[in-house]
Amino acid sequence: MATDIHELSNRQALFFGYFLCVLIDLMALNLFDKYCHHEENILIAESDAIMLSKSLMLNYLLFPDNSSY
Repeated sequence: MATDIHELSNRQALFFGYFLCVLIDLMALNLFDKYCHHEENILIAESDAIMLSKSLMLNYLLFPDNSSY
């Protein structure tokens, strides 16, 4: 059987890119928070929602041009 390979639209590619970047930033922030043992650790988050919002804000600030889609 032949399968059709569909190309991603601009919105799908943008969503996929942001999704991957948010997951990577979330992983990096959580690893930094786990292994950085400073008294004044500013990344300490009491919930996952705070870390998710931090990674979303980080991606929005890193890639502001793509927010118009």
